[in-house]
Amino acid sequence: MAFIISRVLYYWLGVRFDIIPLYYAWQFLDVNLLQNRLIESVFYLHSQPPLFNLFLGVVLKIFPNHLDLAFHILYLAFGLIMAVSLVVIMNRLGLSRGLSTTLTIIFVASPTAILYENWLLYTYPIAGILCVSAVFLHKWLSEHKPIYGAIFFICLACLVLTWSLFQALWIIAACVTLYLYGRIRLKSLIAAAAIPLILIMGWQVKNWHYFGFFGTSSWMGLNLARSQAKLIFDEQTLTLVEEGKLSRLLTVPAFSDYDAYREYLPEPPETDIPALNQKVKDPPSFGPNYNYIGYVAASKASFDETICVIKSRPGDFVKNCLNGFSVYLTPATDYEFLGPNRDPIRFLVTTYNALFYGSLKAEHMGLLIIYSLVLSIGYGAYLAVRWIRNRSANLPYAATVIFIWLTIGYVTVVVNLFENQENNRMRFIIEPYVWIMLGIIFDGILRRWARGREIEARSPAKP
Repeated sequence: MAFIISRVLYYWLGVRFDIIPLYYAWQFLDVNLLQNRLIESVFYLHSQPPLFNLFLGVVLKIFPNHLDLAFHILYLAFGLIMAVSLVVIMNRLGLSRGLSTTLTIIFVASPTAILYENWLLYTYPIAGILCVSAVFLHKWLSEHKPIYGAIFFICLACLVLTWSLFQALWIIAACVTLYLYGRIRLKSLIAAAAIPLILIMGWQVKNWHYFGFFGTSSWMGLNLARSQAKLIFDEQTLTLVEEGKLSRLLTVPAFSDYDAYREYLPEPPETDIPALNQKVKDPPSFGPNYNYIGYVAASKASFDETICVIKSRPGDFVKNCLNGFSVYLTPATDYEFLGPNRDPIRFLVTTYNALFYGSLKAEHMGLLIIYSLVLSIGYGAYLAVRWIRNRSANLPYAATVIFIWLTIGYVTVVVNLFENQENNRMRFIIEPYVWIMLGIIFDGILRRWARGREIEARSPAKP
C-alpha cells in the first residue's frame, strides 16, 4: 500500500516517466534498428552487453504506440519486485518484520528511488535484480532446492549481460567462494551455474570472433580514457604528445565523433550491417552511433595509450580515482540527467538528502553515505573473517551477507577505477544492499539493548 500511495503522490507532484533516453543514450541502438532489425542489430552489438537493448526492442515491437505507458508500467513492476525482495531478504536474515518493512518503505518511497524508477536506463532494473539474487541465494542455501540456485545464477547472468560493470569473473568468484566456504557440492554448483556461464561465455566468444576482443563491451578503452581526461589533457602529457613519445590519438576526447579518430587509425572494415556502418543514428534517434565498427579500434587504441600514461604517472592516476570517489559519495539524486523530474520535487529531494545522505548542499558529499559504506564494508569484513575461522552454523545467513558485502565492495572499486563523472548514479544500484547491511547492524544493536534491559529487569534489586 505504501508503494502505491508514494507513486500516486509523486505523480501528483509532477514526476513523469522520462522516455527521452531511448533516443539519445549512448548505450542504446538506433530506435529504427530496434524496431525493424532487432535480432541482427543486437547480435552485432559490441558496445554493450545485449540484454537491455533486446528488452527495449521487444517493448518497441509490442507497444509501438504506447511506449511511455508500457515502460512506466514495467518500471513500476521492477520497483514492486525490488520492494518485495527487500522485505523478504531482510526477514530471512532475521530482521523483525516491523524494521524490515520500515527500512524498505524509506528506500522505495524515497525521491532517489522514484527518480530512477522514472528514468529509462538499466540502473533501476539492475538494483532490483540484485535484491532478487540475494533472496534466491538465501533460499538455495537454506532449502537446498536446485531451482533456487539456478535462479540465483540466472540473476547474476542477467546483470553481466545488461551492464559491463559486472563481468564473468564476478560470477566465477562467487562460485569459488561458495565451493570453498559455502559447503556447496561441486556437482550442485556446476548444475546451477553452467548454463548462465555458457551464455555469457558464448556472447564473449562472439565478440572475440567478430570484433577481436573477449568481453561483453568494447568500451573499456573509451571509458578509461574518459575517466582519466584530466590526466591526459594536462600540460605534462600534452608535451609528451608533442615530442612524439605518446600518440596524438590521446588528444581526441573519448567518445568523440568517429571522424576525429580517423587520421590516427586504419580504415575500418566495410560491412552491410546498419548497426555497424551507421556513424550517426537516424531520426527519431539522434547523436553518434557508438556501435559503429570503427569504435572497436578506437577503444583499443585509447586503452593502450591511456595505460601508458597511467604507468608513467601512477600518483596522478590515484588522484583522479579519488576525485571520482568524491563524486561517488554525493547523493544519487544529483545526477544531471534526472533534472526534469527532480525540479518538481526539489524540496523533498533536499530534505531526503539532508536526513538520509547527510548532504546539505547539491553536489556535496554526504557524511551519512560515507558512514553507511564504512559500516557496511567493515561489518561485512568482520563477518567474513568470523565465518572463515568458525564456519558459521548459520551458513545461509553468513553466505548471503558476505555476497552482499562483496558486491558492495566490487561495485565501489570498479566504478571508481573506470568512471569519473557518473559515479553517484552507478552507486545507486548498491543502495538497497547498503540498507540491508545497515538494517542488520541496527537490528543487532536493538537486540543487544533489549537483552540488556531484560537482564537488568531480572536482576535482584539493590538494597
